[in-house]
Amino acid sequence: MVLLTPGPVEIHERVLKALSEGIFSHRSDTYRRLHCEAVERLKRLAVLEDGSVYLIPGSGTTAVDAMIYGLLEPGEKVLAYVVGEFGARAVNTMKARGLQVDVIEEEWGRAVRLERLREALEDGDYTAVFLVHNETSTGVANRVLREAAELAHRHGAILLVDSVSGFAGEDLQMTPWGIDAVATATQKCLAAPPGLGIVMVRGELLERIERVSERAPPPPSIDLARYEKFLARCETPFTPPVNVVRGLVEALRLIDEAGGREARIREQEERARRFYSIIDEAGLETLAERGARSNTVAAVRLPEGVEAPDVKRRMSELGFEIATGMGPYRKSVVRIGLMGAVTIDVVEAAARTLTEVISELSRR
Repeated sequence: MVLLTPGPVEIHERVLKALSEGIFSHRSDTYRRLHCEAVERLKRLAVLEDGSVYLIPGSGTTAVDAMIYGLLEPGEKVLAYVVGEFGARAVNTMKARGLQVDVIEEEWGRAVRLERLREALEDGDYTAVFLVHNETSTGVANRVLREAAELAHRHGAILLVDSVSGFAGEDLQMTPWGIDAVATATQKCLAAPPGLGIVMVRGELLERIERVSERAPPPPSIDLARYEKFLARCETPFTPPVNVVRGLVEALRLIDEAGGREARIREQEERARRFYSIIDEAGLETLAERGARSNTVAAVRLPEGVEAPDVKRRMSELGFEIATGMGPYRKSVVRIGLMGAVTIDVVEAAARTLTEVISELSRR
């Protein structure tokens, strides 16, 4: 069975071997060396020249929660641009944190419109702007991070980005583009096991993290100020999944050995190009508008009379594990992860199999 869900993904045999090499203490030199290496390699991937990287036990959602709670305090005003399920979930977290949230919302399948963002910023006084880089529920990539950061900064706001399914698959450059904070996780484009959320923050915001922690402390498990204190000695304040950290380091080494950040992004672009060319040739449509199709998660619309659970079941019988749609598209869309330790040939085979399965079910 080939795992082509939007996460977790297939991982390399070297990562599997690293996971199996035995347990060790999170207060040992072995762990500290791995933690330091993970942080430095992640900084290079993020093009983060001055800042901090926090490894937080949990999921991508944990990382997003930590970013919101660690950088914002109750009463502050946030502009959230929502283009799908995970943007909406982040808004719920912001409200739980006691933030004042204004929402710009697009129909599922549409990407961020910079003009709408510009107009909203001119009408309000915001501490932060939040958007999802790659919306896992819709297969939409918002490739406007540089422009969004410029707009946010022009109006005195910081830019917070959920790049859980985008980081290391869609281009993202924190320092050159002025992105203030990014949340991601191990189990997507990094092709490592689930278990770690990752928050990356520019150095200019470390004072804000300390101030927020003092005035409105987040839950200890996601308090970035605590993680900052332990980062100085390459540790975490609480027990991390040490084997997952070791697996992450091995996955990051593989990325660097294959040419680094730019090579990984080019590979993802080529996988997406091949996949979508087969889908297009078959006359199928994607939920994402054509110009915003994700390189990491494809969301394919199904013809009338064909339902996603049936397609998922049949694909599984043929050796490919995929996912159904989310929210209002649970039955009318299937989602295919283009990430992980799989070849372009496998991605093409999955695309052809998908078109055949849809054609087969359409005739019933």
